[in-house]
Amino acid sequence: KYLSITATTNGSVGATTWKALCTVAAKRNLEQFNLAGCTKYVTTSQAKSLFQQSYPNAYQTGETTIASWNTLYDNTPSAVGSGAASLAARAQIVSFQELNSPDRRQAIKASLIECAGCHYSGYFPDSTGDGWGTSATVSLAWDTQRFTALKTGTYAVLGDKAYGANTSNKWINWVKLRDDTTGKQLYVLNTHFTAGVEKNGIATTSTAAQKNYQAHMNYLVNVLTTLAKEKVAVYVTGDFNVDYRLDSTVSYFPNKALSAIKMTNGWKQLGLAGVDESSGSLVASPTA
Repeated sequence: KYLSITATTNGSVGATTWKALCTVAAKRNLEQFNLAGCTKYVTTSQAKSLFQQSYPNAYQTGETTIASWNTLYDNTPSAVGSGAASLAARAQIVSFQELNSPDRRQAIKASLIECAGCHYSGYFPDSTGDGWGTSATVSLAWDTQRFTALKTGTYAVLGDKAYGANTSNKWINWVKLRDDTTGKQLYVLNTHFTAGVEKNGIATTSTAAQKNYQAHMNYLVNVLTTLAKEKVAVYVTGDFNVDYRLDSTVSYFPNKALSAIKMTNGWKQLGLAGVDESSGSLVASPTA
């Protein structure tokens, strides 16, 4: 509240004010607690106690449902909108792929965000972007009755037709959320890998596609390795264009590459052996 009514500050802020601000940051588990050096005014143990008082369930196990849906580029906007609403009725976080035109994204917003009584928000970068190259192809939405967005962002992974592959720009969109039930924080990432790299669990002979895929995976692994330092749950959603039932041998396919950094295959963890062959993938962190 203090910062919101103070456009600028000149000179120093008194210790009493800093302690008050740091106390609020501790209670709400805000990143400013560490960024502002709040341990000078509120100890780490005091911060944990304040946080627990605000969120009694903070160190208990909670359940969250995450959905990931490749909307298919030639689905009509109305079909995309109704599909998004169906998923949101059962999930608190939804990731989308192939939102390559503004009308498809607007249909989701109309169904989840901008309608009367709606309680979803979302991250849809490049709002006017049209075509396969827009970063908005891999957007995300979340239930604001459950989560507060702390940060959002986009990683530009690869340019159009990188390594000679017949595919467009590659992106990773992400949101850092606070679970307002437990107070815990989590990241959700969303991406879409190039197709044509796997058949029957084996890498295809398309050298350009393989190089594109491997570079994309290396980038993702580096991002996840960095996020792991924050010691919060990380979920990766997307269309990985690999059959998860047969993904066990190629080093840069999801199972091998992400298991190597202690991620867990969501399909295996949830026992989804009967999911249709056209389904995508989700990888969950072991701390989730």
